[in-house]
Amino acid sequence: MKLKLAEFAACLNIPLNTVERWVRQGKIPIRQSDNHCMFDEEVVGKWAQKHNISFTLSDHHKDETKEYEINALSSAMKIGGLHYDVPGDSVEEVLKNAVSLLPDMSEHDREILYITLIEREKLTSTGIGKGVAIPHPRSPLTGTDMKAFVSTCFLKNKVDFEAIDGKPVSVMFLLVCPSVKSHLYFLSRISFCLRDNSFITFLNNSPTPEMFYEKIEAFEKHLEKADK
Repeated sequence: MKLKLAEFAACLNIPLNTVERWVRQGKIPIRQSDNHCMFDEEVVGKWAQKHNISFTLSDHHKDETKEYEINALSSAMKIGGLHYDVPGDSVEEVLKNAVSLLPDMSEHDREILYITLIEREKLTSTGIGKGVAIPHPRSPLTGTDMKAFVSTCFLKNKVDFEAIDGKPVSVMFLLVCPSVKSHLYFLSRISFCLRDNSFITFLNNSPTPEMFYEKIEAFEKHLEKADK
């Protein structure tokens, strides 16, 4: 969700200068951009409860927290696109170059996304093994009108992500979502695909976009049948 910082302070019934100080000190789970802030309502609510602080959104603000529509994995992947021979010899380089390829994103938003991806890698590697990594921000990019997307990147050079199996990464699924719910949904879908070793072999052959999306849609049909 996105509010003016002054509006957010009013929701907490806390002076604006106090909230600004907490932001500078990293004591509050929000991201500031100029005079606005972006946050996850549930996360801030739990933080406020833990610190015995009242947190109340007005009815107007609650209308803005509608659930984001969750599209099919193949749709999210088409939004993010397929990118081949993404250059780089380090985690930082391939992430920087992958972010630069994302469509419909301002330079400011690209820089913020890159920083959040690096912060996440510092916590623990997103290299999940089998030569695959699923880089994603530490928390959803709330407060925007963006749809979730998965950018599939075939790397020009294999890169050491310090994955649990020690194998260098050759394929990245860059996952960016506006909500926790959509993040968990797409992460589970990607993980399901990756459990199939034949899919790993398929990825290693750098399939064409048509072949790739057909394969993903086939996985989705299988999941739909399993859910019924």
